Amino acid sequence: MNQYEMEHNEYLKRLGLRLTEAGHGNKGALVTEGCRYFGCSKDVLYNRLKRMGFSAKRKQRSDKNSSNVSQSEIEFVGNMMHQSKRDSGKKLLPLKVCIEVARANGELENRVSPAHMSRLMKKHNVHPDQIEQAEPYRQKRSLHPNHVWEFDVSICVLYYMEGKVKLKHMAKEEFYKNKPENFEKVKQDRVLRYVVTDHYSGAFYVQYFITPGENADTLFDFLMAAFTQRPTIEPFHGVPKNLVWDAGTANMSHMIKNLLSKMDVNTLTHLPGNPRAKGQVECTHNIIERNFEGLLSMMSITSVEQLNQHAHKWMRAFNAREKHSRHKHARYEVWQRIKDEELRIAPAIETCQRLLQQSKPISRKVKGDLTIGFAIKGQASLSYSLRKIAQVIDLKVGDEVSAYENPYRSPNINIEIIDADGEIKTYELEPVEKDSVGFPLDAPIISQEYKDVAETPADKQRKQMNRAAYGVDTEREVKKVRKQKAVAFNGEIDPFAHVELAQVPHYMERKGHHMAVSAPHIETVRLPWAKAGLRIKGELARGGKVMDGKSMKVIGDNFKAKYPEGIQEHELANYIEEVRYEAVTAQEKTG
Repeated sequence: MNQYEMEHNEYLKRLGLRLTEAGHGNKGALVTEGCRYFGCSKDVLYNRLKRMGFSAKRKQRSDKNSSNVSQSEIEFVGNMMHQSKRDSGKKLLPLKVCIEVARANGELENRVSPAHMSRLMKKHNVHPDQIEQAEPYRQKRSLHPNHVWEFDVSICVLYYMEGKVKLKHMAKEEFYKNKPENFEKVKQDRVLRYVVTDHYSGAFYVQYFITPGENADTLFDFLMAAFTQRPTIEPFHGVPKNLVWDAGTANMSHMIKNLLSKMDVNTLTHLPGNPRAKGQVECTHNIIERNFEGLLSMMSITSVEQLNQHAHKWMRAFNAREKHSRHKHARYEVWQRIKDEELRIAPAIETCQRLLQQSKPISRKVKGDLTIGFAIKGQASLSYSLRKIAQVIDLKVGDEVSAYENPYRSPNINIEIIDADGEIKTYELEPVEKDSVGFPLDAPIISQEYKDVAETPADKQRKQMNRAAYGVDTEREVKKVRKQKAVAFNGEIDPFAHVELAQVPHYMERKGHHMAVSAPHIETVRLPWAKAGLRIKGELARGGKVMDGKSMKVIGDNFKAKYPEGIQEHELANYIEEVRYEAVTAQEKTG
């Protein structure tokens, strides 16, 4: 290091020490002096000081982490955003508007920017992104091939039936979102894609049907095809132990449910809005659309039979060759691991058709403890609890449900409930276990137990905000007031208060000019004497005055003189009255 560098470093050390010891307002002059000494900018000077160990860190503010916005104000604004959300999940009110409404209604004292309010809401866990986060879930597993199947129906994106003669391709220029009327025209002739997948191996079976919608007959045909053993090149078959599907009308029909029950198939109906419940079959639909139906645009398909031939050929190749992302093997390869006791061979189709017959369910009323009584033939009546079901559907004390015995899991019963959309939902119930004196074994012991459903923090916060918005104490009351279309925040919040307080300027009046518009010429319809005379004679006759030919000639001469171009419709009534008056007057004079 030369003498020049040593002098500069020594100066930087002294300058750094002076800056550290300088009081408030005295550092600017020292920095200016250093810049002049080195002939450089402030940034370059601070970089040199930093290399010498000097730190220009500011003193921490005494009010750090404090805010003039209270927690109750933050929660109120967050709750307002939450309550404005639609059922579909779309957010309506922007944060800026919520802040303005809160201030206009006296719920927010100080002004605050949307960005700062957003940070405060996240700090207090009331931000919409936190409140509306997806509920936690756990991945479920199946035990072996055919332990669990997933079933779903979707619409083929390419074809519909034209005139019940042949399949027609859905041209892109005719069928897209801006022309919904074209979809409406062919909704009765769409091609539906039925798919079932084995949850363990991922193997799937697909078949296309031409039907206006899901129905029990088509579902029966598909299930029989999926259950039945096919050629050895297509090993996936058999009757599953569990079948996961949605609450479609066909799925919930007495006929299908009774058939599957007698074949010892446990149907699992997932709740609406829960796609993860059968996510594998949803993904399979996507695989078929992209990998199979994507190929069909390059060929001509004229019938659903031809479509299924190509589909099954592609399906066998895909199941046999493509590796599944979870187990990293081909689907058929993993399905082949099924044991003899796990492969249940389907009965003959004729036998299955006989199994479709069923007895009529019995109506039962829900008791005050959310149970029903049901007696299996030849046995004493047992109690069945609907408490868990009441947590997910609108089921009240006094409602009626249809119940019937589950023949392969007696004394279990099946109950059917018709929801608000008119769809039938079926649930299986086990008898309530009771002790020797009749108390349910799962009932909490007085003063010792309290049983409740586990909730995530987001669940608790959402429910607390809902109760606060409607001024009630329980979630049941929240559902009740919402069903009655009650207004959030008890109607005390004027959502347009910020609009009323806004200062609207007065605008200068503009003169403009009047447009010269010529009135359109409207042709009027005039009745000639040939038509008007018949009308006049008829009206006089209805009034008791029968006119002879001579009298009508006199009237006609007068009419032609007065209305040479014919009479307008609205003038005819007055003219008839004039003729009637003259006729009566002439009669009185002659009399």
